[in-house]
Amino acid sequence: MKQQVLSARFDTRGNGTVVVIGGSAGGSHGVWVAIDTTASQGGLAWQLSKRVNATSSLSGAYDYPRLIPPIQMMGHPSW
Repeated sequence: MKQQVLSARFDTRGNGTVVVIGGSAGGSHGVWVAIDTTASQGGLAWQLSKRVNATSSLSGAYDYPRLIPPIQMMGHPSW
């Protein structure tokens, strides 16, 4: 999913804004790609500035409390 986000962000036919919309499992993937800060295997350049601009999700599985280390969402210290 990260590769698709990067592909969409750098596609010259768009303006670089990437929004993910999904439901059920697709919704979970959309939320995950929005909050994930870890680099992927294979040298994928994944960082805050490359993540999606927004995500909308319906009926996904959002129970991510066991992430180690905890994800810092958008740099906010209380999350």
